[in-house]
Amino acid sequence: MAMIHSRDQLLDWVQENAPRPCVKRASNNGGMVNLGTFCCPGTAFDRPYWIVVVCSPRDKFYYLAITPMGLGMSYAAYEIETVPWQDWIGDRYEDVLYSGDGVKTLKKFRTLVKGKI
Repeated sequence: MAMIHSRDQLLDWVQENAPRPCVKRASNNGGMVNLGTFCCPGTAFDRPYWIVVVCSPRDKFYYLAITPMGLGMSYAAYEIETVPWQDWIGDRYEDVLYSGDGVKTLKKFRTLVKGKI
């Protein structure tokens, strides 16, 4: 697998490598949203990673953390329960691959969560 360089490549990777068959079906038949880049040093996700929301046609949502492995030539997808908005760093980037779909809205989510911590 080559490195991911665009939003479209990220979403294509999710469609091809979804962690479960139901997520794969949802990615092919529903919609996907790139939430951008997150980073939480000192945890299992100690390097930047993306979160993609896969929406099934029946309004079931799957949250996937996509993280590079090794030198970034391969990736792994992990299903997560909630979005760690406090770890969102998408506003540091201009490219939609890293900032996510709708940076102003994503920034509001992070601000709301940080105000509650």
